[in-house]
Amino acid sequence: MERTDPYLLVQGPAWGDVQFYGQWLLTAGEAEAFWKQAYADKQFEKQIESVCVCYIPDFGITATSVMKRLMEHRAMFLLDLNSEDGEDFTMMAEMGFFAQRNQVYQMTLPC
Repeated sequence: MERTDPYLLVQGPAWGDVQFYGQWLLTAGEAEAFWKQAYADKQFEKQIESVCVCYIPDFGITATSVMKRLMEHRAMFLLDLNSEDGEDFTMMAEMGFFAQRNQVYQMTLPC
Protein backbone atom coordinates (compact mmCIF):
# COMPACT_ATOMS: atom_id res chain seq x y z
CA MET A 1 0.00 0.00 0.00
CA GLU A 2 1.38 3.41 -0.98
CA ARG A 3 1.51 6.19 1.62
CA THR A 4 -0.13 9.44 0.65
CA ASP A 5 0.18 11.29 3.96
CA PRO A 6 1.26 14.92 3.51
CA TYR A 7 4.84 15.47 4.68
CA LEU A 8 7.05 18.53 4.44
CA LEU A 9 10.82 18.73 4.38
CA VAL A 10 12.00 21.25 6.98
CA GLN A 11 15.53 22.66 6.83
CA GLY A 12 17.30 24.31 9.72
CA PRO A 13 20.22 26.72 9.63
CA ALA A 14 23.82 25.61 9.36
CA TRP A 15 24.64 22.99 12.00
CA GLY A 16 25.95 24.74 15.09
CA ASP A 17 24.53 28.21 14.30
CA VAL A 18 23.77 28.76 17.98
CA GLN A 19 22.97 32.44 17.50
CA PHE A 20 20.16 31.62 15.06
CA TYR A 21 18.87 28.75 17.21
CA GLY A 22 18.84 30.94 20.32
CA GLN A 23 17.06 33.83 18.62
CA TRP A 24 14.55 31.45 16.98
CA LEU A 25 13.72 29.81 20.32
CA LEU A 26 13.39 33.18 22.08
CA THR A 27 11.05 34.40 19.36
CA ALA A 28 8.99 31.20 19.63
CA GLY A 29 8.79 31.82 23.38
CA GLU A 30 7.51 35.34 22.72
CA ALA A 31 4.90 33.97 20.30
CA GLU A 32 3.75 31.48 22.96
CA ALA A 33 3.48 34.28 25.55
CA PHE A 34 1.45 36.44 23.13
CA TRP A 35 -0.78 33.44 22.32
CA LYS A 36 -1.47 32.73 26.02
CA GLN A 37 -2.20 36.40 26.67
CA ALA A 38 -4.60 36.59 23.72
CA TYR A 39 -6.23 33.25 24.57
CA ALA A 40 -6.99 34.53 28.10
CA ASP A 41 -9.25 37.16 26.51
CA LYS A 42 -12.73 35.58 26.38
CA GLN A 43 -13.72 37.50 23.24
CA PHE A 44 -10.63 36.23 21.37
CA GLU A 45 -11.16 32.71 22.72
CA LYS A 46 -14.71 32.74 21.32
CA GLN A 47 -13.44 33.91 17.90
CA ILE A 48 -10.98 31.02 17.62
CA GLU A 49 -12.92 28.28 19.40
CA SER A 50 -13.24 26.26 16.16
CA VAL A 51 -9.43 26.20 15.89
CA CYS A 52 -9.06 24.93 19.46
CA VAL A 53 -11.88 22.35 19.55
CA CYS A 54 -9.54 19.34 19.81
CA TYR A 55 -6.17 20.90 20.40
CA ILE A 56 -4.77 24.13 21.84
CA PRO A 57 -1.55 25.18 20.06
CA ASP A 58 1.66 25.41 22.08
CA PHE A 59 4.45 27.08 20.15
CA GLY A 60 6.99 26.39 22.89
CA ILE A 61 6.45 22.65 22.66
CA THR A 62 6.53 22.76 18.88
CA ALA A 63 9.76 24.80 18.85
CA THR A 64 11.33 22.30 21.24
CA SER A 65 10.18 19.42 19.03
CA VAL A 66 11.70 21.10 15.96
CA MET A 67 15.02 21.53 17.76
CA LYS A 68 14.97 17.91 18.92
CA ARG A 69 14.38 16.68 15.38
CA LEU A 70 17.17 18.88 14.05
CA MET A 71 19.53 17.45 16.67
CA GLU A 72 18.61 13.94 15.53
CA HIS A 73 19.03 14.65 11.82
CA ARG A 74 21.51 17.58 11.88
CA ALA A 75 20.01 19.78 9.17
CA MET A 76 16.63 18.55 7.90
CA PHE A 77 13.66 16.43 8.91
CA LEU A 78 10.27 15.35 7.60
CA LEU A 79 7.18 16.76 9.27
CA ASP A 80 3.82 14.98 9.13
CA LEU A 81 1.19 17.66 8.50
CA ASN A 82 -1.48 15.42 10.04
CA SER A 83 0.27 15.51 13.43
CA GLU A 84 -0.21 18.03 16.25
CA ASP A 85 3.16 19.50 15.28
CA GLY A 86 1.77 19.89 11.76
CA GLU A 87 -1.02 22.14 13.00
CA ASP A 88 1.37 24.32 14.99
CA PHE A 89 3.85 24.32 12.09
CA THR A 90 1.16 25.75 9.81
CA MET A 91 0.44 28.57 12.27
CA MET A 92 4.15 29.21 12.83
CA ALA A 93 4.80 29.32 9.08
CA GLU A 94 2.11 31.99 8.75
CA MET A 95 3.84 33.95 11.55
CA GLY A 96 7.17 33.80 9.68
CA PHE A 97 9.03 31.02 11.54
CA PHE A 98 9.31 29.01 8.29
CA ALA A 99 9.51 30.12 4.66
CA GLN A 100 8.90 27.92 1.65
CA ARG A 101 11.85 27.78 -0.73
CA ASN A 102 11.04 25.50 -3.67
CA GLN A 103 10.14 22.11 -2.11
CA VAL A 104 11.69 22.86 1.31
CA TYR A 105 10.52 24.91 4.29
CA GLN A 106 13.46 26.75 5.85
CA MET A 107 13.51 27.99 9.43
CA THR A 108 13.43 31.80 9.46
CA LEU A 109 13.27 34.55 12.05
CA PRO A 110 9.92 36.35 11.95
CA CYS A 111 9.79 40.13 11.85
